[in-house]
Amino acid sequence: MKTKYIQLFESLFSEVTEAFQVGLNQEVKFAFNFESGRYLASEIPPNQVEILKTDLKPVFAELLIPKYMNGKTIIELTASTSTLRLTPQLVQKLQSEGYTGNGQNDPSGNALLCEARLTTMEQLITNILSESLKTTPQGLLTKVEFRKVLKPNQGAGNTPEERKQWQYVSMKLVQTGTPIPEAIKVPCGLRDRLFNGKMGTAENNYAGYSADLVLTIAAGNTITLSFNSLHIPDMFYVKYKDTEFLSAFQGSATLASKLSAIPDLEEKINAELRALGSTKTVRELQPNAINQDGTWNVVKGQYQRAEEGVYAVTVTKGWENDSFKIRVFSPLEATRFSISTICSENVPNLLAQTGKV
Repeated sequence: MKTKYIQLFESLFSEVTEAFQVGLNQEVKFAFNFESGRYLASEIPPNQVEILKTDLKPVFAELLIPKYMNGKTIIELTASTSTLRLTPQLVQKLQSEGYTGNGQNDPSGNALLCEARLTTMEQLITNILSESLKTTPQGLLTKVEFRKVLKPNQGAGNTPEERKQWQYVSMKLVQTGTPIPEAIKVPCGLRDRLFNGKMGTAENNYAGYSADLVLTIAAGNTITLSFNSLHIPDMFYVKYKDTEFLSAFQGSATLASKLSAIPDLEEKINAELRALGSTKTVRELQPNAINQDGTWNVVKGQYQRAEEGVYAVTVTKGWENDSFKIRVFSPLEATRFSISTICSENVPNLLAQTGKV
């Protein structure tokens, strides 16, 4: 059964698919536009801001769920004008505000106007997207890059209506980086996806499975990850931003004596935790892992009818951070485990807005 979040997400994509296919690697004009000679955000009527938000839905759809690694989404903005010259007063004002027209030798002053409009557009788009994606402007720019193209004096016209075809702002989206491999994606609604590792040894700090997995969900939403060990005993560790989770060893209590016979097990697991940036120890993260007499504790897993949620951690997805670190400590046998996920139904702002693109 689809959640409300998934239904709304699919609805968004049904609305933006055509616009998005045109916008990726191709220039598309905004329905939004500046009035003649205007460039400041304070000069934009509220209805034009709403039009801009609608124009940005394809961008939002592209940024909402992580798709690429080691790259950025490039938003290339273009400002075009007619050949109508600016007034000397406006040229002087733009120059006094530091605009140079990117050094173009343009007696009309339109290159200055293009540059000023693109500066305003970058600020507006950054604010709209960062709010909708539940991040800060600085956070947005960790994965988004703006490029600006000035096209002054593109055509003439005798009337404002005739000149309108040359006065516009457009956008092109370019994706860099490599697609996230399916094997490391962790989306909503996973049902016992299998993962295989090896037997942990002292050389690898008894971590039989070590990976960075990617949360392919929207920023601001929460996801609960549940772990189930098929080859026992396993201990699960997850680190996402400042959230840490460490389970006790999962499996049969009869294996506790074998774990306790490994003299450096606690020391090595603590070493692995430190290597991942943790400032805590096994005993601090999971008081139920080791008994008071120093022997290891093994608690029931799913197949031993453990209580639901014993091996689960819930995190809230941030915009800047897509991946989480996972270690599965398996000192007695090669690890084999599964992950299941359940997500919240929080819907980011632009996703909840109505209206066609």
